[in-house]
Amino acid sequence: MFARSRFAFRALPLVVAAACVALLLPVAHAASAALATQAGFRQMTVTASSADDKPAHFALYYPTPDAARVIPMGPFPQTVAINGAPESKVKGLIVISHGTASTELGFATLALALARNGYLVASVEHVGDTWQDQSMRATPGRYFAERPRQASRVIDTVLADPQWRARLALGAGGDERQPLIGALGHSAGGYTVLSALAFGRRFAAGINYYGVADLETLAADTHKFESRYLDGLVAPLPAGRDVYRARSPVHHMAACRAALITFQGSDDQAVPPQQSRDIVAAARAAGCPVAYIEFAGEGHGFRQAPNIVRALECELAFLGRVFGYTPADDVPTLEIDNYAALRPAAG
Repeated sequence: MFARSRFAFRALPLVVAAACVALLLPVAHAASAALATQAGFRQMTVTASSADDKPAHFALYYPTPDAARVIPMGPFPQTVAINGAPESKVKGLIVISHGTASTELGFATLALALARNGYLVASVEHVGDTWQDQSMRATPGRYFAERPRQASRVIDTVLADPQWRARLALGAGGDERQPLIGALGHSAGGYTVLSALAFGRRFAAGINYYGVADLETLAADTHKFESRYLDGLVAPLPAGRDVYRARSPVHHMAACRAALITFQGSDDQAVPPQQSRDIVAAARAAGCPVAYIEFAGEGHGFRQAPNIVRALECELAFLGRVFGYTPADDVPTLEIDNYAALRPAAG
């Protein structure tokens, strides 16, 4: 998850993401053939909230009736309509948080599938934690505070633009009706999702792939290569134990009201399965609608094509249940604990 400066480990998230793209391309093309809607694409600039904010961008995907074509974007060719006209309404906003030392284009195929199913998708560039720039790790304590803040800035930018805010579906709740927003992330991106749900109330749904829930237990349980890496990202233990607890979502889920689905590999040594099991238990105890899927034989980053496809299908099923829509594609039946607590979308 938190790779050191060796090139092989810094490049790993890009390799994994590229592999996922290759595996899912047939599924994505089949979906696009079945759907009249295509995916539009725009590169957006994040609105700075302070003089200290670095320039940042995010990739915006959305449903469009315009024709799409294959556009090379580094190692991630995408079938999109660049600056296509957006549909008049979208089902909700999904914010994607990439993993350590990756890119906002790393989960393009996932973003395309969501856009073709009617969602507005903002894929965050985590400045200071990309494949080109790991400066976020230079200051102890900044890493786990800054990632959720960057995701929040992207949401602010989208909602500040009238053309996008007007298209977003609203949740139910009278005067408290707000745009329906979900968060999705893998690894460090999964932590970003869990942190957003634990410490904020902006999200109706979270999709977490093997994200860190408890930083202190991770320091003890992860593989030896990363066992002392959190000293620099958070604080040395045991002196910094209070900081670890303060930044760990598992200890702060009591106020969470969002729905959460978590995906985990049984053989993950970087973020052991107990991390996911604990956050699911904490969310369930808080009364949140929760679903948990653990894939046997998978590690940190899924490799088996059937599991990758099933996870994507479950994401669509989960979002459909939470946001009150029937997915355009056939999706599996999904068991959600505390299902009665779901807040329906407004009509």
